[in-house]
Amino acid sequence: MASGAQHIRSTLIISLPMGLSAYAISDLHGGIACLAGVLAGVILSPDLDIKTRTSSEYLVYRYMGKYLGLIWFMLWYPYSWFIPHRHPLSHWPIFGTLGRLLYLSVGASLVWAGMTWVGTGNLPAVTLLPDGLFTYTTLWGIIGLVSADILHFVMDNRYIKF
Repeated sequence: MASGAQHIRSTLIISLPMGLSAYAISDLHGGIACLAGVLAGVILSPDLDIKTRTSSEYLVYRYMGKYLGLIWFMLWYPYSWFIPHRHPLSHWPIFGTLGRLLYLSVGASLVWAGMTWVGTGNLPAVTLLPDGLFTYTTLWGIIGLVSADILHFVMDNRYIKF
């Protein structure tokens, strides 16, 4: 099993080749989105299911400040409480990736609804799939994030070290 530092290093190594590959297949926006998706895999790691502070949470704490780092840790604490470490819902590529994105989406929706309610006294209208949510560029970003998760999965199960 790879360490958090090895996961981060390997994700950074594949980020540029993945972005360039997506650019070659699609366009500049797809390449940038894929690169961003892979890099997002550093902080949206499958290891967010660990109850102690992870390498990704440490990076947020170190580079975005202690308050945002604390908020990031608090955001993922319920996730780590309900999903055991290396459970298929967190570590399997695609399932785990989409699960973390869904978790973030629900959290962001609740914050948005709370801010709207405090600001206006009304709750926002609920839409299941907002217009423009799934675009070509978004798909490339998700492909990049899934690629980072596949690498994480392979490293945990095949003991690949970078």
